[in-house]
Amino acid sequence: MARRRHLLLLLAYHARSATGHAVMERPQPRNAVGMQGTGTKLQPFSAALELANNGCGGAANGDPGVGRPTIAFRSGQQITVRWTITIPHPIDNLDTGVRVAAHFRAGDSFEDNVLAGGVTGSGDPGTLSAEDLEVTVTLPRGKTCDYCAIQWIWAANRDGGSYIGCADVAITDDGTLPDYDEIASERGNVLPGVPASATGPGSIDPTAVPINDPVPPPPPPRSGQDSGGSDGSNAGVAIGVTIGVLGFVGLVGFCYWNHRKEQKKGAAARTTQVAFPRAGAGAAPPPPPGAASGLPPGWSSAADPKTGVTYYINNKTGTSQWTPPEQAI
Repeated sequence: MARRRHLLLLLAYHARSATGHAVMERPQPRNAVGMQGTGTKLQPFSAALELANNGCGGAANGDPGVGRPTIAFRSGQQITVRWTITIPHPIDNLDTGVRVAAHFRAGDSFEDNVLAGGVTGSGDPGTLSAEDLEVTVTLPRGKTCDYCAIQWIWAANRDGGSYIGCADVAITDDGTLPDYDEIASERGNVLPGVPASATGPGSIDPTAVPINDPVPPPPPPRSGQDSGGSDGSNAGVAIGVTIGVLGFVGLVGFCYWNHRKEQKKGAAARTTQVAFPRAGAGAAPPPPPGAASGLPPGWSSAADPKTGVTYYINNKTGTSQWTPPEQAI
């Protein structure tokens, strides 16, 4: 009994680690052991259809489950699915058995959305051969999903096994990725809408690395934590620059205000400056003859009616001046 159990364990290990011969290339498949490098041959061949309809190869394929899509297609869009033969096969081994299908959600999975070819044994093996290396398919119109899976499988009858690749994508009305921070996550499920199980053909590998997930940003520093000084120095520089700019603006504003003030003062001074009044035009009458004015004969004085400043009038010529006339010698 113990010997038989040991033999079964060896067979299981061999089935999981057998060198593969073909892998999916486009769209970019999950970063799983069986979907990268040379791939993993999944045996027995008789389980190909069950594996294809239940997921992406499960734990035997190193499948880590659903990851966040980084590729988006438009509903009804034509896309190219490409694969490569990683280890040469005899030409007669590259027979039909390649199928491309899509999973939209639970209850609307690969067997309901075959886009090209067929799995040998399904009753419709199709005409798609592994040596074709690519096929152009049309996504169903009117079907969208935030988390979808595009599956490629080669059920290689004469090679004795199957090779499966799955790409996590979004299919939307406009071909843009949804905001995954605002919708429920499907990460880690066997398929979108299908939770992971520990057993069965769709079970995933719990030790596999999560796939297609963006690298999370580093956590912000805690309050009071030394973040290397860059944040503090940057903040200090920003504050210093702000203060300098405000000070410069204030200085310019003060200089402009002071300049305008001086301009207004000069204009006011020019406005209030008094011209010499014409003789007899609003001037006080000259002093009566014989009055002691201290002025030379023929001169009289008067006060400017606006400023009160005394000015002097030559009665003979009719001119006036601000300075007293000189006495004749």
